[in-house]
Amino acid sequence: MSDGGASFLDRAWRRSARGFTLLELLVTVALFSVVLGVAGPRFRKGSYALWTGQQQVLGDLRLTRSDSLTKGDHFRFDITAAGTYIESRMRLVGATWTVIVPPLRNRTLPSGVTFANNVGSRFEFDTRGLMLNPGSATTITLSDANTGKTKGIVVWPSGQVTPQ
Repeated sequence: MSDGGASFLDRAWRRSARGFTLLELLVTVALFSVVLGVAGPRFRKGSYALWTGQQQVLGDLRLTRSDSLTKGDHFRFDITAAGTYIESRMRLVGATWTVIVPPLRNRTLPSGVTFANNVGSRFEFDTRGLMLNPGSATTITLSDANTGKTKGIVVWPSGQVTPQ
């Protein structure tokens, strides 16, 4: 091997031991910025709001039913407005169950998500977790103003709730 080859290897080894040059660092940052700029808009803020709202209502309905089973009282889930709902404990007064004020939970749906057609609906669970006067299965419909999509939750006469 000639001296030129040895000095080239020495220079390459010394250069790699020092790290990146400023130009190499700037090119790397620029490429990363371009990739992030292309991928960023695909993950819009609020793109999971409808799913989050559905899971929130589903979980709170299940919690209301669980409270009625474990605490020995009736509990009621009320949809009070387009984007809010409450859970209340009830007390037996004479022969009727009445709502205890204030409610146990007062919840708001994620931004842009509303109840499509169920404002004013009430779901009362007895001490066995069953719906009172259910008639038939009821579907709660959630809609997302940002995407125009809807999701549903079915509340069965047995008290069970399932996503739709």
